[in-house]
Amino acid sequence: MKKKGFVFLIFLFFWGCSQPFRVLIVGDFLSPNAKLHIEGREGVLWAIADLRQGKRINYNVVNIHNLAETDIERVVKRYHPSVIIGPFDSATALRVIPIANALHIPIIPPTVSSSLWSGKQDYMARLVPETTQEIQSILYVMRERGVRFPVLVWSEANEPYARTWIERFTNVFSRGVVFSYQPGKEMSFDEVVERVVKTFCDAVLLVAPGDEGGILVQKIRRRLPETSFFVSGWTMDKHFLRWSGQYGEGTVAVQHFVVSHTNRVYRQLYDRYVVQYREEPSFGFVYGYEAMMLAYQLYQKSGGNLQKRWFSLFPLTFEGLQSMVFLDKYGDATRPLSVMVVSNGKWVVYGDAYQQR
Repeated sequence: MKKKGFVFLIFLFFWGCSQPFRVLIVGDFLSPNAKLHIEGREGVLWAIADLRQGKRINYNVVNIHNLAETDIERVVKRYHPSVIIGPFDSATALRVIPIANALHIPIIPPTVSSSLWSGKQDYMARLVPETTQEIQSILYVMRERGVRFPVLVWSEANEPYARTWIERFTNVFSRGVVFSYQPGKEMSFDEVVERVVKTFCDAVLLVAPGDEGGILVQKIRRRLPETSFFVSGWTMDKHFLRWSGQYGEGTVAVQHFVVSHTNRVYRQLYDRYVVQYREEPSFGFVYGYEAMMLAYQLYQKSGGNLQKRWFSLFPLTFEGLQSMVFLDKYGDATRPLSVMVVSNGKWVVYGDAYQQR
């Protein structure tokens, strides 16, 4: 009987591994943050294409724009995925992660860094550090550079992400000013500029998508040429460079993604991307790619049963494209941060990120 039981267990293990790895890619591809979702989705699809040779991977892409939570749950149940990858911003994640947890389906949102899910034993893992690491570092840089009367401008398109920024900012800069804007609202950018001008600030911190952040920097710097600019990791992308132009020079960010990184594995993907698109990859694309690679590694480690073995898979060290990533027992990531600055129209590494003591 013992021998039969052992054979049965071996059969179950290999049967599980022989089943297709079912991936559900979820995003809001029509939202104000659609660029990040689209770039992340493309990264996931590239990774699937690279993995599929000799491997059974099925996938489905679902646009959840305007879907109610009950409809999202119905879609997830119908597809019955091994893992959900996405969404790609905190506001959308707020709608999807609770559903994944309720259904006990592992979820990896590649670019979601909100502290809302840190230190929680759930079915979520992520590849970006929790937001406070980045925020503490950039606020320290601002103080070191003599900033005293800053303004924080944030987009209402991603309030869960901005929430921690606002809290930490007001703790550090008691005389700082905070206000938001609604993306897509007519004349909203000009209204923001007027409000910034009236504050007599010495610096502006932007928590917004890259394209909108670039437009704001351009408009504000035309009025206030001596003002310093600092931006969130969400803002620090190629779209910011495109829209800010010469006005973006000197803008500072703290980020864990370095587009010009020299790591060999990353450069191989970088070169392929540049050949295909004639531009550099974004962090959304790269982390989407990494998320799929992490998902497959976890799937293999679980013997083809992520749901049952999820909580035994962590802590884990994952070999990211640019650096090693440590995921703690909650699936929260730690990876190196760098101070970045716009120089000659590119994001370049200024130095190791300052860490708040």
